[in-house]
Amino acid sequence: MSEIFMDNMQPINSSDNFYFDCHPGVDCFTECCRELDLALTPYDVLRLKKQLAIHSHTFLEQYVIIEWDAQQVFPTCYLTMVDDGRASCIFVDKNKGCKVYIDRPGACRAYPVGRGICNNGGNDTRDEELFVLVKEPHCHGFSEKNQRTPLTYLSNQELDNYNLYNDALTKLLQHQQIR
Repeated sequence: MSEIFMDNMQPINSSDNFYFDCHPGVDCFTECCRELDLALTPYDVLRLKKQLAIHSHTFLEQYVIIEWDAQQVFPTCYLTMVDDGRASCIFVDKNKGCKVYIDRPGACRAYPVGRGICNNGGNDTRDEELFVLVKEPHCHGFSEKNQRTPLTYLSNQELDNYNLYNDALTKLLQHQQIR
């Protein structure tokens, strides 16, 4: 891992407190919506295509870059960015924020909390959740006085369904016959 990646990631326990908030009053509002490779999960695609009231095929053609890697069973889908010199999200408005906010991708909902799961064995065992705070230089949301924990933040961002479906997909991808 690169040094920059490690410098921006701070491990955090599920019950540890941190201060963060994002809203139009924060001077970096929508800066996290630029210069990124935003991978989409199948659940993200379904929510976004429904929000836009278009067919999946149309959504994939207009809004997604699909990359195939010979080492992976499934392709990786990335949200198309606007060629504005800053690789801005196609759905971001500088003043209003996200145009698809109610159905924004899980990665956008979770930011600045990163969440990973480790499968601890069989189907009946609970997966272990691991968390990090992503602290990027452009983000001033950590100066806000809203105290949170990773669990309360992710719940507030309505990630329950995203995590439910994405965790099920992770179990499939980690299945011994797939690997």
